This record gives sequence, C-alpha cells and structure tokens, in this order.
Amino acid sequence: MKHIFITGATGFVGTHLVRKLLKQGNLHLCLLVRGSEEKSAHDRILELLKNETDMERITVYDGDVAKENFGLDKTVWNELATKVNTIFHSAASIQFVLPLEKARGINTQGTENVLKFSRACYKNGVLKLLCHISTAYVSGVTPHFKETDLDMGQKFNNNYEKSKLEAEILVHDSIQKGLPAIIFRPSIISGDSTTGEITENSITFELMKQLSVLRLENFLGDETSSLNIISVDYLVDAMLHISESTDNIGKTFNITNDSNLNLGHLLEYLSSHLNIKCPELIPFDKQTMASRMSRLVLRPFLGYYKIGHTFDKSQTRQALEGSGICNPCLDSGFFSRVVSFCRKRKFNF
Repeated sequence: MKHIFITGATGFVGTHLVRKLLKQGNLHLCLLVRGSEEKSAHDRILELLKNETDMERITVYDGDVAKENFGLDKTVWNELATKVNTIFHSAASIQFVLPLEKARGINTQGTENVLKFSRACYKNGVLKLLCHISTAYVSGVTPHFKETDLDMGQKFNNNYEKSKLEAEILVHDSIQKGLPAIIFRPSIISGDSTTGEITENSITFELMKQLSVLRLENFLGDETSSLNIISVDYLVDAMLHISESTDNIGKTFNITNDSNLNLGHLLEYLSSHLNIKCPELIPFDKQTMASRMSRLVLRPFLGYYKIGHTFDKSQTRQALEGSGICNPCLDSGFFSRVVSFCRKRKFNF
C-alpha cells in the first residue's frame, strides 16, 4: 500500500489534495496537522472532510513543520520514515507582511525539515517522490519567469516571495544530490471551478472584501493591469497527473494560466455579483488622486497586478499533453460561483 505524507493538509490546496487522493484506491494518508487547545489535529481534519469513513484511510500526526522532527516523538518520526513513499509539502505561510525571519521559520526552515525527513525516507529505500509546492512568484519583480529560472538576483515584493525562493533553492540543491523531487509553482490560486469553494485568505476573497466592506470608490491600476489566476482544482489535477510519471522527476513546473486576467474585468465581475458600483481605475502615475484608503489597503498587492507577471510553462504543457487538464475559463460565471459560495458559508465580506 502506498503511504502519502502531506504537510499543510488543512490549507486550501492541502484540503483539495486530500479529497482528490481519497478517491484513489490502495493508499493511506499520513497528515501532519497542528492541533490547538480548541480543536485537536484529528478533529480539524474530520471537520474538513465531514466523513468519518474517510478517516479510516488517514493517520493524523499532531505536529508542526517548522519544528525539528515536526515536533513528533523521535520513535514516531523514525517509524514514518520507514513507510512513506510520497511526500506533498504544501504547508507555508502566505502572509505578505511577516518579518523575514518569521517567514523563513515557516517557509524555509519548514522545507529544510521536510527535506531532512525525505532524505531519511529515501535512505530507508521507501521514498519514490517529494512534491514541493512553491509559488510562481519566486520570480519576485521579474516580469517573465521560466520554469528553468531560479535565483537570478531578483528583487521581491515581500518576504513571502523571498522565503519561498530560499526554500526552493534548498529543494533544487537536494535534487542535484539525487533526491527524487518535483517542484510545482502555482500562480494566484482562486476558487474551485465547479463549486466556487475558496478560503478567506485568498487574494480573490481579499479583493471581494475590499470592494464590499470598504466600498472603495477607486482602485490603483490601468488598462494593462492584470493577474495570473488559476483554479484550485486545476492545480491539484495538474500536480497529481504530473507526479505520476517518473520522467518528470527533477523538473520544475509553472502551474499558471496561459493568459492573464485583466484587472478591470475582474473588478467588473466581482462588483456585478456583489451588487455594488465598480470602482474607477486610477493610473499608477496619478495615484495621489486615489483615496488614502485605496492606497493603504492595496499596497501589499500592487506588485502583482502592476507587473502583470507572465510565466513560461513549456514543461507543464508537455507533461499535461493529452490529459485534458487545463485551467478553466475564469469568466463572470466562475466568479459568480465564488461569490455564491462565500455567501452560503457566511464569510465576512
């Protein structure tokens, strides 16, 4: 039986990954989850899956990726290292405003801890693959980034990007030393294309909240401003398909959209479904004309749609050829489903 170890299982990507894997047979999931005084690690997973039967194929380990040996008893850690065949490292902090050392503690040191565990599994002869989920925005402020690009001396919009590049460098170095690993770089992850499911810490939801709660009358941007957005189901389907082939080991894949979504169109879609007036776009060179509130709340996100990053995805396109897996059309209907999901869940927006 295949044993798959997943970090970040309670995160948005991790939850979708767990659900998708449970549809496959002959596997057991080992999930690293942080419990709390309010809710145990086991209960956090059960709450997400809402199916007690699924728990029969899951072992939950109460631990923390940022701690040595994940905070697990050494005996438990050693036992895991004798049976884990595949690892998906999804845990990360996506907060843009964290001080660098805190971002590194989770994203960089957390990855080093996963690599230590991976090397132990590999040394024991059981590990077949480590899948490291990075971000396309290791590109920093570089407008176009290839799958073969890595450290180019690029500058960054925030410490999240910097710490994720440092983590990716660690994985790349381990690949060079023989560890079987694949690096996945998603761009901005939005909702599920069918259900609209999304989380409150996504950029799409943050935009919704800014529009509906703050009622921004203007928005910094121009007619060329855009974002590279993908649906979460496209990301998970692509990762699972790519990870099935040993030909892809050692490679990096930009899981991104073939074309960017125009910011003005995105604002129109969201405003329409939120039943509010669409804010006016104020060019960046005239940003003093924008309200102080707009300039303040948009500051952390400006680098993403001002640059309008594009990404080469030649390796991804080749790996997915003939699979039928592609990013769905992010049109008005897509965002209608996202807004409806948020309303049904009574999200704060």
